Amino acid sequence: MHGSIADPFKSATGVVTGRDYRTAAALATLTGDLYLAPNLDTLLAQAVRFVSVAITCDCAAVVLWPSHGAERWLVAGSDPRAVRAEYLQRTPGDGSRRSRSQPVTVDDTPADVSTELGLHRVMSSVIRARHRDIGVLDIYAGRRDAFRMPEQAVAGALATHIAVAVSTVTTADTLIGAIDAHTTIGQATGILMERLDVGADEALALLRRQSQDHNVKLRSVAADLVSGTAVPGDRRCRRPISPADREAGGEAGGQRVASIGTVGAATS
Repeated sequence: MHGSIADPFKSATGVVTGRDYRTAAALATLTGDLYLAPNLDTLLAQAVRFVSVAITCDCAAVVLWPSHGAERWLVAGSDPRAVRAEYLQRTPGDGSRRSRSQPVTVDDTPADVSTELGLHRVMSSVIRARHRDIGVLDIYAGRRDAFRMPEQAVAGALATHIAVAVSTVTTADTLIGAIDAHTTIGQATGILMERLDVGADEALALLRRQSQDHNVKLRSVAADLVSGTAVPGDRRCRRPISPADREAGGEAGGQRVASIGTVGAATS
């Protein structure tokens, strides 16, 4: 590495500023929090929240995939725009293909992301663990001149810490399980949205309430609904699940719940 990339806490002038010290201290705190995270959802929630402290941006997302060419991936977003930006850019199987030879890159966003979301710039940092790329940290900004060298250095350091922390709480198999759980919860949320004519937050709250009231794991409640079993205690949900329900729930629910679930909601 050269220049400021080698020292993520030194300003472009070569002088360590007060903000640099705050960033270093915050990164140290984040590192401890990540390694103490009890599960993957909590870890990713802490990671995306920290980005706004360390880097001036509009939103951020962490995307993880279990293997090369994976058909599905796990997205944790600081807000729904970040999650939407990822889905606009990605197609099944493109996870590892989007990794770059450089650890950190800065690009203009695709036209649909720029037009629909007002996010014109993205800084991408490869998340690499166990000698392979397992994901990417994408940081978005509306400013077209965003993300200078100091920010790139901090993003690279962040991605490294996220990679190590992810390795401590998950394996390839458990990552696949997490993705499956979020997919099922997304489908169930979408089904309730369509069936009850409610928003994503209300639908997910209903699933959580049934989970808590009946002491059943959220993923189990969701799986029962998707498979055709009624959600316990809710008479409105007794109609069998149709193929159309599943199709409607898969996309509409999946994208939204990816945002909610991976920023703090328990999925187990």
